[in-house]
Amino acid sequence: MIARHRTHIINLRRDARVHTNATDVEVHDIQQLLHLIAALRALDAVNAVERV
Repeated sequence: MIARHRTHIINLRRDARVHTNATDVEVHDIQQLLHLIAALRALDAVNAVERV
């Protein structure tokens, strides 16, 4: 999904104990970020998406 939105993964951290992934991405603008967040939230496998 991240590649479909033409964003770049900067960092990927996983915590297998609690099944958590934290991903830092690089986007061109706020619109690209908002589209990516909406697409990730629509996935059944994704529980939460937040901008930090």
